[in-house]
Amino acid sequence: MSVDDAIAMNELGRRLVAVGRTDEAISWYTKAAQAGNRDAMFNLGLNLEQRGDVDQALQWYVRAANAGDDDAMHNVASIMFRRGQIEDAMRWFDSAARAGNASAPALLQMLQSAVGGDADAMLGLGGVYDSIGEPDLAIAWFAKAADAGDTEAAWDAGVVSQARGDIKSARHWYMRAAEVGYPDAMIGISQVFSRDEILEWLPGAIASGNPTARAFAQQIRQDLD
Repeated sequence: MSVDDAIAMNELGRRLVAVGRTDEAISWYTKAAQAGNRDAMFNLGLNLEQRGDVDQALQWYVRAANAGDDDAMHNVASIMFRRGQIEDAMRWFDSAARAGNASAPALLQMLQSAVGGDADAMLGLGGVYDSIGEPDLAIAWFAKAADAGDTEAAWDAGVVSQARGDIKSARHWYMRAAEVGYPDAMIGISQVFSRDEILEWLPGAIASGNPTARAFAQQIRQDLD
C-alpha cells in the first residue's frame, strides 16, 4: 500500500465520521493506521475512545504519539490521568508540551505542583477529578490537600462523599472542615447529623475553641428565640 493510499483511506474515514457512519470510518482508519499513517492512528484512537473502547484507543494513541503526534501524547496523558497514574500522566504531558501541544504545559504544571506538595494544586486536582466523574480520586486528592493545610479541602471531600451516598465519610470530612473553621461546615454537618447529635457535639466542640461550633451554637440560639 502506498503512502497516498493510506492518506486517502484516512480522508475517507474522516468523511464517513462527518455523516455519522462511524463503524465504516473505523474500518478505514484501521487500514490506514496499519499502513503507518499517523493521522489515521490518532483518528482511530479518538473514535475508539468515543465509543468507550479506551484500551484499544490507548494502543493507537501510543503508536501515534511515538510517531510524533502531540495531540496523541496529550490524549495518552489524559487517559493516564483519569486512571490515577499520575507519574505516567506527567511523563506524557511533558512529552506533549515539548512537542508543542498548547494545553499540556498548564496541566503538567498542576500535576507537578500537586505531587510536590502544593495544597492549592492538590485541591485543584481534586476538583478536576470530581468534574470528570472520578470521586475516589477526587476525595484522595482533597484528603492530601486537607492534610497539607487547605481549609476548603475537607469540605469538598465531604460534598463528594455525600453526593455518592457515603454518609459516614461525609460526616468525617464535614467535621474536619469544622475543626479548621471552614465557614460552610455547619451546612454540611446539619445535613448528615441529626439535631440531637449536633447538640451533643456542641458543648465539647465549643470548649475546644472550634469556630464552627461557636457559630452553630449562635445559630441554634437564634432559632430558639
